[in-house]
Amino acid sequence: MSKSHKMKQNDLSTQTQGDLLREFRSRHGFTQMDLAEMLGYETPQFISNIEIGKAKIPLSVAKRLIPLGLNTSALKSIYLRDYKKKLERKLR
Repeated sequence: MSKSHKMKQNDLSTQTQGDLLREFRSRHGFTQMDLAEMLGYETPQFISNIEIGKAKIPLSVAKRLIPLGLNTSALKSIYLRDYKKKLERKLR
């Protein structure tokens, strides 16, 4: 397995919802304010909070971002990984 392939796998295993949203926003040329307004928010704080890890992407927001090109596969993986960690903590 090549070094770049290993790096890519590691990136996917450690990618956060914030990373995913930031990549989506950058890929489409949106500012935090642009995206906030598209989602009906008055300030970019909600987007910023997700990108820095203070908040998660609510499913209602994810459903609105998917038709715009949010990586559904990566989002599902992140949701499942986060839920698994939460479940493991609760079952200790």
